[in-house]
Amino acid sequence: MIENSENTLKSANTKAILSEAHAIVAENVKYSAKRMASNRVEAYGYMAKYLWLTENFGKALKYYEKAIKEGDRLGANLELSRIYFEVGKKLSKAKLNQDQLNGISAIEYIEKAKSMFEEMDLQWDLDQLERFSM
Repeated sequence: MIENSENTLKSANTKAILSEAHAIVAENVKYSAKRMASNRVEAYGYMAKYLWLTENFGKALKYYEKAIKEGDRLGANLELSRIYFEVGKKLSKAKLNQDQLNGISAIEYIEKAKSMFEEMDLQWDLDQLERFSM
């Protein structure tokens, strides 16, 4: 009986944390959309990560698409390269019905990210990419 109440408590805590995280990320997206174009790519990326964690994969992929489009539009190469890497990781590890986003495969996203990391000489990001295995 005690074990069951502990699981219920953990579940309630998790729901509260996820609810608070969603509110924070949603506010960030809303604020960025209106006032800070430079932060939109990251805001969309954070929302995508949140949605992915809550297993809402379809919506997460839509937010990754938004992040990519906005990154391209703004020329936000640093943020865009990291979004490419995230999308590549997610698509390669996920058990989804689709293995592409915008007609681009996981491997292609990772290759794009690597190319951009090298171009910008982002050693930390290259190290992260090196640790990632598909």
